[in-house]
Amino acid sequence: MLRKVFKVLSIICVFYGLSYAQFPPRHVALGDWMMLHGSLGHNGFGALKGQITSWSVKYTLSLCSGESQPAVADINADGLPELVFNCYGSTTVYAVRGTNGTILWTSGVSGGSWGAPAIADVLPSTPGLEVIVCSSTSTALLNGQTGATIWTAPYGCGSSAGAPAVAYDGADTLILVNNNTTLYALRASTGAVVWSAATGGATLIGIAKSPAVGDINGDTALDVVVAGNGTVYAYRFTDGTLLWTRTISTRYYTRTPATLVDLTGDCIDEILVSDDGGNIYALNGVDGSSLWTYNISGQMACGPISTADVNGDGINDVIVGTLGSCNCGSPGRTVVINGATGTLIWQQTFDGPNMTHGGGRVVSDFDSDGQLEIAVVPYYSASMCFGDGIFRMFNALTGTIEWTAGGIVGEGSSFADIDGDGCSEIMVLPSAGTTTLIVVDDNTAVSCGFYPYNDTCGVLSYDDPVNVAEKVSIKRVDVSSGKGHIEVSTNFPAMVKIYTTNGRLIGEFKVSGEGTFRIKKGVYLVNVEGKLYTVVVR
Repeated sequence: MLRKVFKVLSIICVFYGLSYAQFPPRHVALGDWMMLHGSLGHNGFGALKGQITSWSVKYTLSLCSGESQPAVADINADGLPELVFNCYGSTTVYAVRGTNGTILWTSGVSGGSWGAPAIADVLPSTPGLEVIVCSSTSTALLNGQTGATIWTAPYGCGSSAGAPAVAYDGADTLILVNNNTTLYALRASTGAVVWSAATGGATLIGIAKSPAVGDINGDTALDVVVAGNGTVYAYRFTDGTLLWTRTISTRYYTRTPATLVDLTGDCIDEILVSDDGGNIYALNGVDGSSLWTYNISGQMACGPISTADVNGDGINDVIVGTLGSCNCGSPGRTVVINGATGTLIWQQTFDGPNMTHGGGRVVSDFDSDGQLEIAVVPYYSASMCFGDGIFRMFNALTGTIEWTAGGIVGEGSSFADIDGDGCSEIMVLPSAGTTTLIVVDDNTAVSCGFYPYNDTCGVLSYDDPVNVAEKVSIKRVDVSSGKGHIEVSTNFPAMVKIYTTNGRLIGEFKVSGEGTFRIKKGVYLVNVEGKLYTVVVR
């Protein structure tokens, strides 16, 4: 796929055969939050650190009731991030400027009961990024600069909508939506159906699962995982070919979609799913066989399963919440499970069933102290059960509480750089019955850097000082592309890494002078000594 011609000092071509569930790699490098729980794998991990040591509110917005997570990226190509979010039961999508919360645009799309939006560069010829929203009745592609509808497709995400997923595989860009019974892969340019497949049916309360995307079998291609009514389905991303199914429960699933993450250290994703009996299943992506099962002794809280290397053993660990039972007053818990062995690391129990109920636990180094934390948002619902309104920041290794904030109710939280200052902020979208989006700022104009993360799996590493701004330097770098190739020219010895837009590292080598690298057509991200270039190969 990638070969050397002309002058290249040395090449180490590494074909790991993986998708690390990041879309695109910029969200790791620049602190974006592109879709449900941050990534295609729904892992809830924020690679860009923050400087948050207390509940310090930057601004609030009272626009609508939430029930989802905001997405964050520079959608209008002005160099600064925007927030995009949907409103529960509403037809309105909001895009606001991350720096101050002023409205950039609103867009009306038919249907309601929104899940999280997705942001992607699905039309490279159009400035900025596109926004994908999936209501109960339809999916729409919106122009990131104006909010104008590019197309609408009559395929929704269920009566209480799940979230869309978007990925590239080579030259193919597909938008994936699940309407409870059927998974649709839509052509990004038109919304036409490329393929469709079964997803097992709605959950007990009629909430569709959001598809997860990654390389689960090590064949260098992307796969799609969905779950419903006790069965997990794995499909090939490009054409919908069924790879395997695995029935693990006779119960309905809770709202939690599948999470894809490497639990074995081989740079290939495993699959995490849950049922409403409190069982967490870690499945082998090759055939769906079990790696381990853990019972959390209660119903799994809404929102995806989060993952990160909590204990420093090089293997991702598993972070979940439990409702206890939905009888107001029954305790809820945060539970952290060893990803390698499926054994308990720690758990914390709190009064009220919905302490960890919101749209998923978010994990990162929130205060840049070199240790991971877990942010837990309390849920509120007048028709179900009440949380205690206390936002908790846990030390991810020990389970101790580092700080709390009272009077907070929310459905989903995101962690991303919303103002372009190089540090991430916390965003909490309100749950049903409340209307205030809260942005918690670091209030510090310092560089936060990236959490130390293993680059061998294709994620842009923490020590890549990626900066989209030009720097004055005597060093010269030129990156261009032509038909079937990428050209890199430097006046100094430089390390070059080439990524696909789904995050897969496909080449790593040293260049001095000029190098031309043959590669199939598609969109790629080229990292030359820490500066990122986007190229289109025709």
